[in-house]
Amino acid sequence: MTSNKNNAANSGSSPFLKSVFNKLRGRRRPLSETKNGADTSKRREKKPLQREIPPADAFPIDALGPVLGGAARALQNGIQAPMALCGNTVLAVAHLAAQAHADVLVDGRVTPLSGFFLTVAGSGERKSAVDSVALKEIREFEKRLQEAYSLATRVRGSDRDNDLKSRKSVGTAANASAEGSDRTKELASATSELPPLSPIIICEEPTFEGLVKNLAVGYPSQGLFSDEGGRFLSGYSMGSENITATLAGLCKLWDGKALDRVRAGDGALKLYGRRLSFHLMAQPDVASTLMGNSKAEDQGFLSRCLVTMPPSTIGSRMYRPVDLKTSPELGRFHSCILGLLQRAPKVEDATDLFRRAQLSPKSLTLNDGAKAVYVDFHNYVENAMVDKLRELRGFANKAPEHLLRLAGTLCIIENIDALEISQAHAECARALVEFYLGEARRVNEMAKQDPDLRTAQKLLDWIQEKARAVSLVEIYTNGPQPVRNVKRARHFTRILFEHGYLNPVKNVEFRGVQRDEGWEIAP
Repeated sequence: MTSNKNNAANSGSSPFLKSVFNKLRGRRRPLSETKNGADTSKRREKKPLQREIPPADAFPIDALGPVLGGAARALQNGIQAPMALCGNTVLAVAHLAAQAHADVLVDGRVTPLSGFFLTVAGSGERKSAVDSVALKEIREFEKRLQEAYSLATRVRGSDRDNDLKSRKSVGTAANASAEGSDRTKELASATSELPPLSPIIICEEPTFEGLVKNLAVGYPSQGLFSDEGGRFLSGYSMGSENITATLAGLCKLWDGKALDRVRAGDGALKLYGRRLSFHLMAQPDVASTLMGNSKAEDQGFLSRCLVTMPPSTIGSRMYRPVDLKTSPELGRFHSCILGLLQRAPKVEDATDLFRRAQLSPKSLTLNDGAKAVYVDFHNYVENAMVDKLRELRGFANKAPEHLLRLAGTLCIIENIDALEISQAHAECARALVEFYLGEARRVNEMAKQDPDLRTAQKLLDWIQEKARAVSLVEIYTNGPQPVRNVKRARHFTRILFEHGYLNPVKNVEFRGVQRDEGWEIAP
């Protein structure tokens, strides 16, 4: 009798008996059928979770020139981060240092040197290490400014106290002479001297209101830099109620336009001649919330950003005995950046607090060769927007202006006293913009992808690392962050099942307990 039951179970003639014997043996049993009757024991066709993103072009490192290119190579050699990440970082730092000193003038149109950069790279790509080294001199300079600011504030407070005492003494004198009256005026004038500028040059997670306030009372050339861009992109300024105003304000700063601030509490204010450069490094999931945002696209913010999404170098970074502190290329880069920071920019000649920080940069013109490169590129892009660049019209419209900003920055980095952009600088800038056009196409593909499918891919990668079946409990306990509740875990495992990547299983052990609901990689 027992033998017959075994034979029946093994022959597959009785699915019920087979399931009973599998349970008695304590073996994991693949489900033969789903609720809709689909047979999971057979190999199923796998449907792609995501459209394939075109491979990245090589970053045009030679186009950065000897100073910036040498620094990017040194960073890549020592830190072994992706070259495009290193290139984007040194370019952003260069724009921050150069933007106070010059604008580009072409046929009466003024283009600031401000640059907005966004680097999309996953965890472990050494974004922080690159950012720390590239910004070293700017952070050190800012630290010295803060020390001087603290000292000036203390001295000014002490002087004010002394002036008030002197004024009281003069005012209570029985026979105040004309000379005493003049002294009182001098003391009053001394107390009305303008306060020192706020020493903050770089911020990481500002509200836009805070940024405008600091531009009002601080240095007129500043940067928004963060190696954890998610802090800004997920913060207050980019929340649903504030994102429109924030993006509109950032676009104004990129354009070099005046900033308005009218508030009941502190009155009306209009700021001219301020500059902001911007570099955020963010992981793909975080960056996609910005790049897929219709408001960011409609307001033209994304078209003002130079974005790169470099391939990973993880797995190829064998140890190298490199000390970046002794790198001559980085030393030359840091000296150049420090020289630009220490050189006082041209500002409006005024005693008003806001106007004394109003930049009045010199104008860089294009020589004949540079003008020819610019005009040729402008016309090429205009024609290509009809077909080849049709899907990238937003960025393509700004591409010629990006060329001018890059060319001007490369020019100032090599010679702060230059008055004319050379053809070589224009050609290098064109090579860089063509690279960013290619990256814009790749980023556009990523932005179109369903975020649920991206999360499902994350879950699949995590399960594949396990190389075994996992229970549903294990998925929402230890799996990727976006699937860590039972409802979402079921949702994303169902997506993977429907795309042919997972099969349901039972009797999966997790933490010493047999779980009735689990999944394994489909054959």
